[in-house]
Amino acid sequence: MTAYIIRRLLSVIPITLGVLLLVFLIYRVIGGDPAARLAGKNATPAKIEQIRKTFGYDKPKFFGFWVQKFFRAQPGAGLGVVPVSGQTVWEFCLNLCSFRLAVVSASGQTGWNFKPAQGATRLAVALPDFDARQRYRMEFRVEAPQGCSLRVLLAHPGAKPENQPIILEKSLSNNARTFVTADIAPTVDLDAADGGTAQVTVEITGGEATVSALQVWRAQSNPFDSQFWQIVSQFAQLNFGKSLQSNQRISRMMADGVVPSLCITTPIFVIEFVVAVALALLCAYYRNTWLDRTFVVISIVGMSVSGLVYIMLGQYFFSFELGWFPVWGFEGINYVLLPVVIGVVASIGGSLRFYRTIMLDEMYQDYVRTAFAKGASQRQVLFKHVLKNALIPILTNVVVAIPFLYTGSLMLESFFGIPGLGRMTVDAIYTGDEPVLFAMVFIGSVVFVIANLITDLCYTWADPRIRLQ
Repeated sequence: MTAYIIRRLLSVIPITLGVLLLVFLIYRVIGGDPAARLAGKNATPAKIEQIRKTFGYDKPKFFGFWVQKFFRAQPGAGLGVVPVSGQTVWEFCLNLCSFRLAVVSASGQTGWNFKPAQGATRLAVALPDFDARQRYRMEFRVEAPQGCSLRVLLAHPGAKPENQPIILEKSLSNNARTFVTADIAPTVDLDAADGGTAQVTVEITGGEATVSALQVWRAQSNPFDSQFWQIVSQFAQLNFGKSLQSNQRISRMMADGVVPSLCITTPIFVIEFVVAVALALLCAYYRNTWLDRTFVVISIVGMSVSGLVYIMLGQYFFSFELGWFPVWGFEGINYVLLPVVIGVVASIGGSLRFYRTIMLDEMYQDYVRTAFAKGASQRQVLFKHVLKNALIPILTNVVVAIPFLYTGSLMLESFFGIPGLGRMTVDAIYTGDEPVLFAMVFIGSVVFVIANLITDLCYTWADPRIRLQ
């Protein structure tokens, strides 16, 4: 049994990773840029990029072998024509805060047009915080007539202008767009100073050319330094971070919200279980009678009505019309009674029908007929034989429901203003508070796996014939 328990506990790791991956794909990949959602509709690009850098959204999503170095350029920003030694130099100094780059000319058209008057035309790109020990990669598209050639040169911080090493030298053979990749390998043979601003220069000679889709990448020293694995690393240390909306520690928020949630879900769970099992035994005792059929109709009607209807009717009649219970808040037992009653009424229909089916299925087993043949009474058969043999599906239904107690009831807490985990989860969904959602999903998956392990252990207690392997 010990080996079985260890294996089941180890299964927490892949299950939790899978659940976190699914939520990550929904909110970070399919859901778009989280920084834009957090910044709002009227936020400036600079504000969005600042949020992206602050919360780590600028990192790769899964594995980071290359990291883009710059943000998106605004149309016409940073472009100018400066004559230097009879040559035309197009300066384009990029903002540090950027990890995406779309090259847009001053006229609003994509790309730079090179029309050299004399000699060569240059496009210079600044690399802030340059590290000579890191690898960089420059990618761009160039369209030029036959006979043009290009060179890519690098000027380190502190290096003399004439000491620009040639990174790439290439001849352009046709008018088609050519995709160019230039790798800037680590170097120590130059008098470079780390932390300064290096300059990569694209030099084109021989005719008019257009350069577009320019991007500069920096090699990632740790491929696991990404958004997803950063979340996994934090959660492995039980560090859930802070809420994006309230800036409170999520562990503190969960500790404050678990008590109100349990004050609602625990009474609902206990009362629903006891009443449903008792009524199911009563239906089995009076099977195929008007009482049994009445309970079946009531359970079906209860399952068919939405829980929102019970909440609205309960608040209207018992709070607004009669004034017996408060509608909003969590300041005493009176604030909990009405949500508990509504929760029991809304959920007992499905539980009653489930347990009734189990009891009736056991009532037609051979051991029940044998017990009756030996002279056992209806009460003895129900409580000593039927209920005991029905424990396996009952335990499955009960223990699996226990992990959901800590999350609270989403609708009840939202409509009654109870500051529990359920309301916290709903607010996080509305506001896009991803750290709170990730933390709730992580805790829920761990508790769910442990609850399933407890269910299997309870099977061996309920039926000694079961062996865990």
